[in-house]
Amino acid sequence: MSRHERRASLARYRQEAGNELNTYLVDPDQPLDVPILQNAARSWLDALPRRMRSCIVCSGLIWERQRVGRLLLSVPAVPKPPAATVCAVCCECSGLPLAALERAATVALQTAVPGGRFEPLDTRR
Repeated sequence: MSRHERRASLARYRQEAGNELNTYLVDPDQPLDVPILQNAARSWLDALPRRMRSCIVCSGLIWERQRVGRLLLSVPAVPKPPAATVCAVCCECSGLPLAALERAATVALQTAVPGGRFEPLDTRR
């Protein structure tokens, strides 16, 4: 994917997301009920040997599936989300307290929703 295509894709995702995302912090082998999330997670994991990624907490390199402790998945908070994003937390960082993971996830998701923050599900409309 070229730089132009990446920017266009991000712009479309931002437009679709508006100001809200549904996020999921899951184990890499956890089955997911939402097909778009399952497909995004599988595609991200399958690309690992060819496409190195980094941990959203420590920025350490993740080059193989065994190094993935958790996946952070997000979709626009709409009835039928058209796209999903995937980030990862390495094995070493996956055991950190939820507050630390939430801070890292907030930073990672700023690209999609600038100024965004997490809210408990029960306070959403």
